[in-house]
Amino acid sequence: MKKIIFKIFTFVIVIAIGSAVGAYIWYNNGITKINSDSSDPIVFIVEANQSIDTIGDNLLQNGLISSKLIFSIYGKLNPSEVTAIQAGYFNIPGNLTIPQVYTILKQAQNKEDIRVTIVEGLRYDEVVEVVAKAFTESTKFSKAEMTNIIEHPDDQIFSTKIQNYLNDYKPKGKNLEGFLFPDTYFFSKDSSAKDVVERLVGTLFSRISNDDLAKAKSSNYSLYDYLIVASYLEKEANTKSDEEMSMISDIIYKRLEHGVEGSGSRLLQLDVTLSYLVRDWNYFKTHSFNVEKAKDNDYNTYIRPGLTSTPINNPGIGTIHAAINPIANDYYYYIYDLKGDVYYAKTLSQHERNVAQYL
Repeated sequence: MKKIIFKIFTFVIVIAIGSAVGAYIWYNNGITKINSDSSDPIVFIVEANQSIDTIGDNLLQNGLISSKLIFSIYGKLNPSEVTAIQAGYFNIPGNLTIPQVYTILKQAQNKEDIRVTIVEGLRYDEVVEVVAKAFTESTKFSKAEMTNIIEHPDDQIFSTKIQNYLNDYKPKGKNLEGFLFPDTYFFSKDSSAKDVVERLVGTLFSRISNDDLAKAKSSNYSLYDYLIVASYLEKEANTKSDEEMSMISDIIYKRLEHGVEGSGSRLLQLDVTLSYLVRDWNYFKTHSFNVEKAKDNDYNTYIRPGLTSTPINNPGIGTIHAAINPIANDYYYYIYDLKGDVYYAKTLSQHERNVAQYL
């Protein structure tokens, strides 16, 4: 009996030691492994009195750590690291270990730096206005220079990384519409227009997941095509829910490949592309579409088949993901009622009934 008890006790001890060793290896691997290969910094903000649990959630959501659990355990084992975290903003690259992230969080950036928030769906001229307004006291930043860089990027000499991005994904002769990633940024007061543009472009490529890039490379569409479709979704998907954006994404591809209701015309028939041309998203609230619909140009998707020659704004990461990952469906039409609810239709007659009933 004693031998049996001893064997059981020994077995339990062995299991406990094995589990402890396994846990140590797991934890040690977790704190020594870098989070990603990206060296592009992401602006991360810690609010005053924010809990370490919330900070961990936000780091995970921004792709700056791969495990909130290990982040939390490290904090519990090193409480002085947690109490040293400052409120403020931080430029955190993705290629750090968890201890290195804690180190960065102990030193907030200069509060005198310029904060710029670029929302999703702005045209490049609107982005320039937002940035220029923030840089009003800067002597180095030039609004005209930023516009020129965006409109004529092929004439510029960018840093190696940014130039490689543009060489790989931007067609020659195109401007940077679609590449100016919407986010909150902090710039030093001596930043130049080129510094700003490079930061926006670099952030775009740091946010697109490797899975989405791989899908884009293996599909019949280029990443540039997906940026164009994503820019449509910014204005077409009213509620911005992931499912609705991906549903409308599929509708756009069906029209692009087969025409409306499979007509073969490949006309997208999107009102929002006409709004881009007149440089006013609200223009058709007070003007008729008919005049613009009659004009033959690259952005008239009622006359010209296929995609427009450039994106029509600068999309966020959610719409880019939806453009690359459409949800297959049988619809060709959609409308939103005044409450923001969406109604799909397979045929024009069904669509017209929806318009009559819900608008």
